[in-house]
Amino acid sequence: MLLLAVVLAAVPYSLAATCGGSGIPFRFEVLPSGAPVLGCAAPACFGGSEGGNGALHDSNFQLTSDGDDGFFREGDAQRSRVRYHSAPAQQAQCPSGFDSQSCTNDRTWVGGFLASPDGSLRLQCCAYDGLRFAEEVGRPIVHSGEVYSGGEVLRDGRQTGFDLISNVKKIEASDGSVAYELTVVRMNCLPDPAEPTNDGELSTRTLSAVNFR
Repeated sequence: MLLLAVVLAAVPYSLAATCGGSGIPFRFEVLPSGAPVLGCAAPACFGGSEGGNGALHDSNFQLTSDGDDGFFREGDAQRSRVRYHSAPAQQAQCPSGFDSQSCTNDRTWVGGFLASPDGSLRLQCCAYDGLRFAEEVGRPIVHSGEVYSGGEVLRDGRQTGFDLISNVKKIEASDGSVAYELTVVRMNCLPDPAEPTNDGELSTRTLSAVNFR
């Protein structure tokens, strides 16, 4: 019986909404019921391991009576990335649990949340060194039936940044309504250029043709 109790206690944690190490929180919706929904994305500047390959695919969402409590933006998980073969990994480090009441470190974001039955909101704070030059751009308050959506920032048609959710604070009004204050920061998000090649270099096939002409 004790083992069963431990397993049941762990289930909500394993099923809570999380973007994982290859996802960035960019969208936050509050359903009419007051339940939050987390939207995750993997822009061109993030998600891959060394050389741009091998996304983690470790996002996880819980099916509730209101539907899924999160999602991964369509097409992002299968995005191909063009990076130098020796480029470092672009992935966040996320704890296994949801033990934080807020994510206030300037190099963390809200990688996931657990909406507990007692009404509390526990956060998973994921660390990413690419936030070191990020700047706060706003603190929108999202009420029931509303959505905040960040994402790619373009300048002169070129992607330069990405607006993401670094912290979430639950606000409960005296009338019983619920809202959430988000901290939104903008991090640098420049896609890597394609690795240069020497167009004047002869291929092996061309050399063979020359040698045996």
